[in-house]
Amino acid sequence: MAEAWLRAATGMMRQATPATAQVAMKVLKTGKKAAILLGGEATEEQYKAVKKLGVKVLATGPAAKAFGLEVQDPILAAKKDYDALGFIGFDYWYLNQLLSHLRSFTKVKTVSLGRFYQPNAQFSLNNLSLKDWLKEYNDLGS
Repeated sequence: MAEAWLRAATGMMRQATPATAQVAMKVLKTGKKAAILLGGEATEEQYKAVKKLGVKVLATGPAAKAFGLEVQDPILAAKKDYDALGFIGFDYWYLNQLLSHLRSFTKVKTVSLGRFYQPNAQFSLNNLSLKDWLKEYNDLGS
């Protein structure tokens, strides 16, 4: 079982299923209406990688401005008939609370594509070094 990057971030017994980037993308692509949300810490490389995947890309304020996308609130995205949402480029603590809310109050599948394991998502990448994390993203584009 994967271990939370910060133990204080775990609250419930049900935790995310550890996944590789390929498995995470399969989860997103099997959804009828799926999207990936870019947070304010998303990089140009991450944006380019997820843009190639054939999944709708949404962004929060800072990322929307940086990449020329429409601003989307993550909570409202979960209420707009999306059945699967991936998250990348969010602050760890903010995403932890956001995923906790979505897990408790919506039926949307959540996938954390960040570098650290997020126990409140349904699927999450394991804790990865920066080198391994970038390799996961390079493998996504192929």
